[in-house]
Amino acid sequence: KFLEKYWYLLGFSPKINVLTDEDKEFFLSQSLNSILSEDDVAFLSDVAETLIIPVPGNNKGVDKEFWKEAVKNIVENARLYSIESFDESLEASLSFTSRMRNAECVIPCDKDLVGRELSSFERCFISLSDRSKTKDRKDLISEAKRKVKYGDDSISLKDLVWFKTSFMSKFNIKACNEFFSSSSFFSHLANLYVSTNYWDYIDKYIRTVFSVSDRWKQEYLKYKKRMRVIDFDDMEQYFLILLDIPEVQEDIKRQYKVVFVDEYQDCSPLQVKMFDKISELVERSYWVGDLKQAIYGFRGTDTQLVQSVVSKISSSIGSTKESLEKSWRSNKNLVSFANNAFSRAFSSSLKKEDVVLEATKTEDGTLSILDLHGEEDKYDGMSRYILSLIEKGEKPSSIAVLFRTNNECVDLFSALHSYGVKANIESKVDITNPLLELFVSILSLVVDSTDRLSKAKIARLSMKGATTSAVIDGILTSSEDDSYLNTIPLVAKTLDISERIKEYPVSKIVETLVIELNLYDKVKEMKNVEFGKEILDSIIERAKEYEDHALSMSLPATINGLIIDLSKEGGIAIPGDEDGVNILTMHKSKGLEWKSVIIGSLSDDLCEEKRILHEYFSVNTISDPNDESKKVIRVLPWVFGRAKSIFTPEIVEKIPEEELNDLRRKRTEEIKRLMYVAVTRAKENLCLSLDGKEPFKWFTNIGLQPSLRYDGEESFDFFNTGDEFAISIPPCY
Repeated sequence: KFLEKYWYLLGFSPKINVLTDEDKEFFLSQSLNSILSEDDVAFLSDVAETLIIPVPGNNKGVDKEFWKEAVKNIVENARLYSIESFDESLEASLSFTSRMRNAECVIPCDKDLVGRELSSFERCFISLSDRSKTKDRKDLISEAKRKVKYGDDSISLKDLVWFKTSFMSKFNIKACNEFFSSSSFFSHLANLYVSTNYWDYIDKYIRTVFSVSDRWKQEYLKYKKRMRVIDFDDMEQYFLILLDIPEVQEDIKRQYKVVFVDEYQDCSPLQVKMFDKISELVERSYWVGDLKQAIYGFRGTDTQLVQSVVSKISSSIGSTKESLEKSWRSNKNLVSFANNAFSRAFSSSLKKEDVVLEATKTEDGTLSILDLHGEEDKYDGMSRYILSLIEKGEKPSSIAVLFRTNNECVDLFSALHSYGVKANIESKVDITNPLLELFVSILSLVVDSTDRLSKAKIARLSMKGATTSAVIDGILTSSEDDSYLNTIPLVAKTLDISERIKEYPVSKIVETLVIELNLYDKVKEMKNVEFGKEILDSIIERAKEYEDHALSMSLPATINGLIIDLSKEGGIAIPGDEDGVNILTMHKSKGLEWKSVIIGSLSDDLCEEKRILHEYFSVNTISDPNDESKKVIRVLPWVFGRAKSIFTPEIVEKIPEEELNDLRRKRTEEIKRLMYVAVTRAKENLCLSLDGKEPFKWFTNIGLQPSLRYDGEESFDFFNTGDEFAISIPPCY
């Protein structure tokens, strides 16, 4: 309203068109690849392999798309904190790497020198006893010689990492160690993770992602200017500008007397500034919220900033603070447990009176523990328990199961499906799903009939009993390059129809492929694929949506564009059943309520060292070292490869302990709030699932001291709060 009224103060056209968040996400996902140079693509792929960046949730693969998440987070943080230039952020990031390196440690990478030292090492190895000269070690020496002989003129960092982690570590023998310590190459290599070689490479990565982020941001600005549109983020930024103009201030004072800010704990830094300025222009302001439910830190919510603004307002002259002291939702004993558990958990940050509520309901509900320790598959056990509730008369839609991650939701969805229990879940499948991977490979083959990788994937995914090694054997034994792959039925059929359909609209190409390749029947033969028909239906629907979206934004709708859309993080959605059991993440449960709530994920150790380091070595917004009032973005890649519990000490010991402690504190407060939201969703029945080696690790991390020393009792005070939980086990069917 105000932008349309005061367009002339902002240099706008009087007609303002707004780009939705969905349109923005669509443009960014479609345009990101187009702004990369060939050198960018090659280098970022090399970073993934050199640093061994694992695929999320899969410690075996290498995630060559990892940098996209970094770029998105950089651009998002720049928006949240109104960071126009990345210069200070780049400086802050490079400042960190400068303190990590030992400027005097430069590993010699001359190919000839390394070759000579390797030959000397081989002679040393030959002189060892036969017992030490194992085949594995001989093979490693041969592989090392090949790397030097056939590699680039200078040894790459990727090879340096290999020499350090895969080569030197396997020769932990006194004579070999003595040789390593006297060698100019191997002695320096021992200090790889503090070397100039290593951190110069990290510096190049940091510069590259900031450069890509800036180009991406500029491309988006050009698009908005060309299409004469603004997005919701622009609306907030421009409105903030208007709030400093006297003419607008007088208009607001004249028109408005009161401002209400609801759910203030979820405000972004930009929104906090906006609402703070408005509150100064009106007679009264009401800020309504609950800091115990501030769970959207990953969206940019700054809890400390929100708390400081609210404190400033509440301490000003004439301000009052009122608390809602009663719980109208939950039964008496559920409120008692929440009070007792969370007044203790929040004791370091909130007063008891800001946590405890008085129950308005006088009757007790059910507090129970679902013991899944005897189950081979916890999701199967949980499904049988849910089925027993339904058989006792519970409506499926009155039950909610809350997990921390989407993957857990999908696993329970599949288990319930096997028992014929309907579920309401926004289930998603991504490119790791065999059927979606198969279809994307088919689309890639339509684009390029010579794409051997796509042919090989189609062979592996569509043939009964086909394995990667079997496909490779077939390729190697065929007389011509593609003769074996071209005989694979699905490959041959795709090649046969691809020329005919290439010029079709994208949505028609997808429908034609699904029907003419007989994929509805083919999916029935595929292993490890559930909901095949639903996935194919969703792909067809997604293609239509993609085509319409591209058209509405004046972007070309292409097969490559659809491939990007299907492959992006989040994948495609499979709709659930509204009358079924509700399965969702704790974050998505906020603001909702159900008669019965079952909480999983309680054995997750969300404060383990790896998670803290993952948070540190990522994209973070920190105070500008040169100006505490400003924010900058610090970018660091994950540098610990596939490590699970032991992390490179040379790197970890150089991280200021107070910075890690600050992350631990923030993480602990965040998971307290998330568990508070989960526990307080239940109206009558609250059930906590018990599984894993440390079943209640989550509660331990938030400051409670759970006890598992029950011995056959029907109920037990697991959390030493005075609240008894009945113990249940899944029935057999």
